[in-house]
Amino acid sequence: MNTQMKSIQEFLSYLSDLDIKLSADGDRLCCNGPKGILTPTLRNQIAERKAEILEFINKYNFLFQANLCKDLSEQELAEIQEQIDSFPFLNYNSSNLSSNKAKELWEKLYNYFSQKLNSTVGSYATFLNYGYVANDSPQEALVDLPNYTPNKNRIKLVLELIGDCDLTDRTILDVGCGRGGTVNVIATSFHVKEIFGIDLSTTAISFCQTNYNHSHAHFMQGDAETLPFEEHKFDIVTNIESSNAYPNIFAFYREVYRVLKLGGYFLYTDFFPVDKLDDYLSDLQEIGFVIEKDRDITANVLLSCDEAATIGSQAYGNAPEILISNFLGLPGSTTYTNFKNRSWLYKIFRFKKV
Repeated sequence: MNTQMKSIQEFLSYLSDLDIKLSADGDRLCCNGPKGILTPTLRNQIAERKAEILEFINKYNFLFQANLCKDLSEQELAEIQEQIDSFPFLNYNSSNLSSNKAKELWEKLYNYFSQKLNSTVGSYATFLNYGYVANDSPQEALVDLPNYTPNKNRIKLVLELIGDCDLTDRTILDVGCGRGGTVNVIATSFHVKEIFGIDLSTTAISFCQTNYNHSHAHFMQGDAETLPFEEHKFDIVTNIESSNAYPNIFAFYREVYRVLKLGGYFLYTDFFPVDKLDDYLSDLQEIGFVIEKDRDITANVLLSCDEAATIGSQAYGNAPEILISNFLGLPGSTTYTNFKNRSWLYKIFRFKKV
């Protein structure tokens, strides 16, 4: 992404933080941003040019949120930047605001999806990952699943991540536990000492606390970038298809390192933009992790997305199609296309803290 495009995206994120919108009667401008950011002077300046600002938001925000900005020419980008420069009173610093706003939006999104699942398939929906389907490449899961197993592809992803890693008598943390599927698989299939699941979504955690009764499993709401645990508590930390939503993924990596015991393992699977993957791996190694396993499972995930296309979306009721198609990675969605053209890679990593 070039500097100009990044600047425009940051500006749109800042406008989102300010929460600028028209009132219900379509006449007054509402600005509900964080206290201390929306000063009376800034509020008045925004109100004076509300039509221009709202037109800018409506015209460009979806374009960038839907990742369609790559189709814009250099001239079009320059014209957008000129419009931004015409709002000099919006002299913004988006670093902290954007991070907090992003977490708020992700929490709302996952609460929404969890509520939809509660109202349709209820306790049967315990996974939110894309799943894994075996192909001709080597498989590493040591636990075999019968063909009729509910959520088979999603459980298979968990088992492929674990592979031959010994979980016996270990204390484990699953970051981004969602609706508890991973915690449940580990608690029932392996002889672990204790396992904790943490997630930003209060609705998902409430579901977990209601539907699981393992004496050695615990669920709590929390932030992956500020884990509420002491140093060196866990033998193993898992993270499955969750970190892609973290505003500061590097803070998350440092937290994982902090709460792991020396010699502990970080079992990590997610999809990554190709142009960012090297930066992520460099950071993990600089912190003190050693890569023990690096697998590309993009093809396996695509096979699972193909299988999910026929039944997956039904579980989300009347949720907007564009939202569901990307969330499930359905064929034709941006997510599926990015996997197919390999601009995103889905990887399994095993890191050791040394």
